Order: sequence, then C-alpha cells, then structure tokens
Amino acid sequence: MSDAKENTPNKPNTPEGQNKDGNERRRSRGGRNRNRNRGKKEGEGQAASSDPAKSGEVKASESGAKEEGAGGNRNNRGRNRNNRNKRREGKDVKASPVSEDVQSEYDLQKDLYDINFSASSNTAVYEETVLEKPVIGITCGDLNGIGMEVIISMLEDTRIAELCTPVVFASSKLASYHRNAIDKRDFQFNLCDTIEDIREDKNNLVLSWDDNVEITLGVPTDVSGAYALKSIDAAIEAAKGGKIHALLTAPINKHNIAANVEGFSGHTGYLAQHFGNDVLMILSSDQLKVATVTGHVPISKVAEELTEISISSAIERLTSSLKRDFKIVKPTIFF
Repeated sequence: MSDAKENTPNKPNTPEGQNKDGNERRRSRGGRNRNRNRGKKEGEGQAASSDPAKSGEVKASESGAKEEGAGGNRNNRGRNRNNRNKRREGKDVKASPVSEDVQSEYDLQKDLYDINFSASSNTAVYEETVLEKPVIGITCGDLNGIGMEVIISMLEDTRIAELCTPVVFASSKLASYHRNAIDKRDFQFNLCDTIEDIREDKNNLVLSWDDNVEITLGVPTDVSGAYALKSIDAAIEAAKGGKIHALLTAPINKHNIAANVEGFSGHTGYLAQHFGNDVLMILSSDQLKVATVTGHVPISKVAEELTEISISSAIERLTSSLKRDFKIVKPTIFF
C-alpha cells in the first residue's frame, strides 16, 4: 500500500524548522514582525490575567490615553487648518516717491497721451476713433505716371484692407485703363459715387470725374496734371469734412500742374495752403527720420532760407511730430 508520503515529490529529509543545511530556517520580514506583535499581545494578556484589578486599570488608562491622544491629534489638526485659513490682517502699504528721472519719463509720456479721461465727452470721442479702422485717402497722381499702377499692385495685398479702409480718388475709366496696361484685369474696385458709399474691407474708388481723358503713359501733359489736381482737391475736401483720417499721395509732375496753378510747388505747400498749418517734410525710415528746413527752392536760395528762426521752428515741429506720430518719448535730434 502506498500512503500520502509516497505520492508527494521527493523532499530532503530535514527536521521541521530547518533548511536542508541543518540551519534554522528564517521567516520573511513580514512574518517576523507579526510574530513579535503577537508575542507582545500575548504577554500583555498574561500579565493582565495575573492581576485582574490592575489589568482593568491598565486597560482603562491605556484606552483613555489612546482616545485622548487620537482626539487631541484630530483637534490639533483642525486648529492648524483653521489657523491656516484665517486671513491675515492687512498692512498699511505706502508707495515711496519716484526718482526725478522716472518722474520726468512719466511727464514725457503724458504729453504723448494728453487725454482727459474724466470728461465723458472726451472719453466717447476716444473710443470712437480707436475702435474703428482708419480711412486712408489715396490720390491717383499723374494720370500718365506710375501712380495707379503702384496703387493697384499695393491693394492686391488683402492685408491692406484688414488694417484700414482704402479710398482712391480717381475715375473708373482711369482704373480700367491701368488694370489692362499692367495685366491686372481680375482686380476690382468698389466704385462709389460719394465718400459716404465706401465700405469696410473693400478697395474703394470714389468717382471724382467721369470725363474721357486721353492717356499717354510716360508723357506728362497739362491734361494729366490738371486731372491729378482734381484727385488732390477731392481728397482735401474729404479730409476737411472728416471723412478720411490720413492722406496718401501718388507721384505727380509739379511742372505740368504749375502751368494751371500759379505758385504750385508740390503736395506739401499745397496742403499747407488749404489747411492753414505750418508743415514739415519728413523722409522716414525705421532707423532714421530726416526733416527739411527748406522745400522746393533753388540751391542759390537755400542760404537765404536757413535762418535761426526757420531752423528752430523746424526743430520744434519735428520734435512734436516724433512724439505724436512716431511715439518716440525722448527723440534725439542732430542738425
């Protein structure tokens, strides 16, 4: 007959509690810890059973201490949380006075944005002018020149209409002629009878005349100069009426306009005459702005125009323009 031992796999014949080398077998760390705790609990139980009166006191005191300690920890934790959540009392904070250099910087910036925000009327005007796209008037220049070619090529870029509302003062026939000449037939203007008909996000053209004008590209004539002046006059009228915010002028030939307008010396003087303001011609780039004290005078008369009054006046206007138009707080001027 066979018993269970015969059915089990062969194991080394070692006493219980020993390994195959005869050494005492070690239990795992978890088992050892459990045995220790079990031993302590059994010892406590034996001591308690030997003296019931004391065991009762011990148990009562131990349980009370445990409860008190647990409750005390919980209460302390609650108090800590409450203390953390309490708002700290505010302190009186006073700003120290700024230095003279910083104060002068503030004064200069104040000149750039001299707006009375406390007045409701000024605030309304400020919001209206800032939130709307600027309307930019554009003159066509000499009809036989490159003005319309440059304008059409520029307005083909759709980003222009995203930045502003362009308005060209010319005629549809002139625009059509130049579109065919430079093979831009797909380009279209939004034709407007008056300045009130312009639309945002469109390349607008205000019909300033409807005459059939002879065009000979590259040849300045009295006719091409006369109609270039019509475009300028239409733009000036719109600017005076507050319909446009700025004016961009295409190239002209001063001589063929001067044949019809006595004393005409160019855009700068003509605009100054109509608006009654002192003007200053500025040649601008990102790195440098150049202003001229004299304008459109023969070289033989330049020395006569350069006086102390004319130079100081030009510097004042240039300083004001650099601050107002170019937002340069502390302009550096050489002359």
